[in-house]
Amino acid sequence: MDSGYTGRCKCWLEEKFGWDVEVVRRPNEVRQRWYGLPPEIERPPFPRGFMLVARRWVVERTFGWLNLFRRLSKDYEQKPASSEAFIWLAMTALLLRRLAPA
Repeated sequence: MDSGYTGRCKCWLEEKFGWDVEVVRRPNEVRQRWYGLPPEIERPPFPRGFMLVARRWVVERTFGWLNLFRRLSKDYEQKPASSEAFIWLAMTALLLRRLAPA
């Protein structure tokens, strides 16, 4: 999960559902946690170069695909069941578009 969801959301998911939740942090966030440490604590070396952040982008990409469908771009639905149905339709359309020959 994104680092914005640390705290109560992480604790709630672990308590309510028993899920083991991993918070993905960007390298800059890791570096910021090193500042302010007492000098007697040895800091691990910070990796240089490109660092792949764990699969955070998958969820963001899926939301981007769903926003291509006009009905899902805003929260028009009043019932969660109808929202879910339109998400199923949108994802089915995306998969069919991939399966269709170009």
